[in-house]
Amino acid sequence: MSLAGDGSTHHSQSFFDLRVRICFRGWLLNLHLVAIPMFDRHTAGNIFNMLVKFLDALYGKWRAKLIGMSSDGENMMTGRHTGLVTRMIACAENPVLRIWCALHQIDLVVKSVVEELAGGEWIMFAWSFSIFLRAQANLITSMAIKCPKKTNRWTHLGRLLQFFKDHCCMIVAYAETHRPEQTPTSAWWVITFAVSPAINAINVTFVILQNRLLLIAQQEQHIHTLIGSLVVMFCVEIVQENDDDANTCQSGRCVSWSMRSSSTSATRGHSRSLATTT
Repeated sequence: MSLAGDGSTHHSQSFFDLRVRICFRGWLLNLHLVAIPMFDRHTAGNIFNMLVKFLDALYGKWRAKLIGMSSDGENMMTGRHTGLVTRMIACAENPVLRIWCALHQIDLVVKSVVEELAGGEWIMFAWSFSIFLRAQANLITSMAIKCPKKTNRWTHLGRLLQFFKDHCCMIVAYAETHRPEQTPTSAWWVITFAVSPAINAINVTFVILQNRLLLIAQQEQHIHTLIGSLVVMFCVEIVQENDDDANTCQSGRCVSWSMRSSSTSATRGHSRSLATTT
């Protein structure tokens, strides 16, 4: 069998949904076993202890039947394994299952995409540049504001990018005078202005999905709204099945699965905003 768990809320009550997946006569059965009320903080230790107590009371031999357990890529969770929850089940039709909740799925995808921008150099420079700015006491005094800290939480990244955009002229002038090698390039600014609106839209969806009064059935609509916003923002087109270049990358166009976008049209508006600001 395989155990899959996910925390959520219903009518302001936090609970842990525990599912059991078993293979029976060639069929994979997904059974919602129980919803366990949660009154403590949602840390890995509290979740683990709660599950052990419940399973010991339910079925004392559960350890001998469980093939494996892991968690997703959330830093506070145990069993991290390349950002995926992988369950091995003795079933030829479904040998591997990957499970994660909506918020964690969005978080993992966004982290993966951001870390691949410009070969990983964009996000690394954003992190190092924020450290440099946070250590400049004279700049902080003259601006009357301190550069936000870059952490793994995407709301913090959104605040950092917004800070870069709002104060780009002052921080560029300061960097050119005090540390020229730390001055952002024009290409880095273009990516920053293009990515920032997307991160802000994703953060809004994060806040909505974390609402304790939101039902699980209502999450899908908010996710579709986010996808629609990103599609419009980056001028994404749907690739038709009979399109010859559906699986190729043409000059100036990026194709991924069933969608494609022109790099020129996707960044034109953000580049214009950058030129106006600078």
